Amino acid sequence: MLTDTGLQKLKPGEKLYKRGDRDGMYVAVLPHQQAQADPGKWRPHHQGGALMRAALKVVMAAIFAMPAAVALAKSPDCASWPTNMALVHLKNAGLIDIPSVIEAQTRAVRLASEKIGKDLYQQVYDITLHTKDGNKIEVITKSQASSEECSMSGVEIYVVSKKIGGSGEQPSEGTTKK
Repeated sequence: MLTDTGLQKLKPGEKLYKRGDRDGMYVAVLPHQQAQADPGKWRPHHQGGALMRAALKVVMAAIFAMPAAVALAKSPDCASWPTNMALVHLKNAGLIDIPSVIEAQTRAVRLASEKIGKDLYQQVYDITLHTKDGNKIEVITKSQASSEECSMSGVEIYVVSKKIGGSGEQPSEGTTKK
């Protein structure tokens, strides 16, 4: 993971080089000659959404009262466990009929993963399920996983009942959205 401290430690070499993280973000460090042309102003050049990643950390810490160290850590990809548990809990609550779910359209996105012990991670997923009758149900899950076992804890499931911002449809002129 690219951190502020790690970026500050990067020094120019003989030629351009890149340092990246597992999410595809990278920093391109300029060659020694270009950095010397303006030695007082050398800064690592990077692309990507560092501000977006920082904003995600703040939001997730506020939502789940996790420490500020929330980040996408090198942790197991355990999307199937919270997805399956969400299906069971939604069925038991009478919110969904499992055979009506279109599995190919199910989407699980890991929002955060925090190392909380030796090989133990707390993970947060945003899971969207689509049914054959055109309904969509979105849930946020929180659970613990290790590299050996995804089901290290039960799964807390929060149903997203109303989206109040983002890329959703906007009301047309003269109408209000309720």
